[in-house]
Amino acid sequence: MNQSPKSKLGRILTVIFAIALLMGPGPGLVLANRPTSVFGIPSLYFWGLLWYGVEVAVVVIAFFFVWPKDEPVGTDESRKPEAS
Repeated sequence: MNQSPKSKLGRILTVIFAIALLMGPGPGLVLANRPTSVFGIPSLYFWGLLWYGVEVAVVVIAFFFVWPKDEPVGTDESRKPEAS
C-alpha cells in the first residue's frame, strides 16, 4: 500500500490530536494535579495549556501541509447556475 506523504502526515497528525484531546482533560490531570508551579503557572493550568498548544500546532501544520489549497471555495463549475 503506497501512501502519499500528505496522507501519512495526516494520519500521524490525527493520532497526535486524538492523544492530546484525551490527555488534556483526561487521565493526565491526575499526573499534573500537584501543588507546584511551572514557569510561575500552577502545574494543572500548565498541563492544560501544554495540550492546547499541541492541538493548535497540529491544526496549523495540517493547514499548511495537509489540507488542499488548490481552488478557492465556490469555484466548482458544476454548482454554477446555467444561463437561460
